[in-house]
Amino acid sequence: MTRGPQIRSRLRQPVIALATGLVIGCGADPTQEAVSARSRVSGVSNSSTQLIAAAATAAAPGSWSATADLPPGDTWDQASQGRSAVLLRDGRLLVQAYENYLYDPAAAIWAKTASMSVPRSGAQLTLLNDGRVLAVGGGSEIAELYNPVTGTWTRTGSMVADRRSHTATLLKNGKVLVVGGMYCERFFCLSPPPAWAAPEELYDPATGKWTQTGSSSRPDGHTATLLNDGRVLVVSFRGAETYDAATGAWSQPGRAPFNPSSHTATLLTDGRVLVVGGSSAALYAPSTGTWILTGGPADPRSGHTATRLAGGNVLVAGGPTECGADPGTPQLNTSEEYDPASGTWSSSASMGTGRYNHTAMLLNDGRVLIAGGIDTVRWTAESCFDPTFTATAEIFAPGSG
Repeated sequence: MTRGPQIRSRLRQPVIALATGLVIGCGADPTQEAVSARSRVSGVSNSSTQLIAAAATAAAPGSWSATADLPPGDTWDQASQGRSAVLLRDGRLLVQAYENYLYDPAAAIWAKTASMSVPRSGAQLTLLNDGRVLAVGGGSEIAELYNPVTGTWTRTGSMVADRRSHTATLLKNGKVLVVGGMYCERFFCLSPPPAWAAPEELYDPATGKWTQTGSSSRPDGHTATLLNDGRVLVVSFRGAETYDAATGAWSQPGRAPFNPSSHTATLLTDGRVLVVGGSSAALYAPSTGTWILTGGPADPRSGHTATRLAGGNVLVAGGPTECGADPGTPQLNTSEEYDPASGTWSSSASMGTGRYNHTAMLLNDGRVLIAGGIDTVRWTAESCFDPTFTATAEIFAPGSG
């Protein structure tokens, strides 16, 4: 596959005190570092592109095929690790990169849509019950709402403070729970955030207002998974917690049997949660509040994605390899499927482009779109972490088995 437009970002002097789940180093268990970033475009045009189309490529079952790249001069928001994308009710995908785009799976087209009132990097997008999309954090405490019908953004109530590497989970009562992350003021961030600066908050779409709710351990580098009983499971290297939306209380079901870092957490069809990180995997049973180890993936994973397929298996794709010299070391292009019924892994087809810190989304037709992320990494002579971000996108068509 021909590699599409890329963006290289040099990460130099630290201005952020953090321990986040975003993978910025190399290897299966990368060190969490403090960095500031500036990006430059390499080998692409900066001209404004309103519509980017690619010829649809028929995908064989259980295979990957190329789809349209993100528009020239843009790349997937590298700080979001896939959190800046949401599937709309009409089947299109809304993406917050450096601009905002809509992807039409049927036509394999990216189309630019309206910009938010505040520039953001690493915002959380959450689909509300009424079809609108809530954007929070990533550069401002101001929250905004996207209307897919009109293609416009409007401001709504503000959080206590801006935050990044947080989560925003739609609850069964229609409210949105925002948890953890880094507390940010202008160009400085603290992680974990102090309780006074970034408390857990609830957004009510009916009123457009925020309220504080029960206090967690203020995790960062975490995942938040809505359980079938309405609670929210939060997992980080600090441990695991559950939030009860009915009472606003937090409880601790116990730590996972391994130390999750740069992990994923996926709700299975039977209500359990699969947590994958490094070379380990564990299952959480909400009914008993217990953890058990299950088989780990063949390739150690971090900064990967995990997507539950229509048939119930979980597709895990991508991850980092070791750093190399210029022009850089390609990242993992392998993918694997986890079968919850047998507790076993099987190799799946490989992506055309290795990547991590990308995003993945299950489309309405059962295919999986993967886009963006870091595709090569090197250490420069100045010992600067120097990733290259890809603008390529691919489609996975599950096999019939």
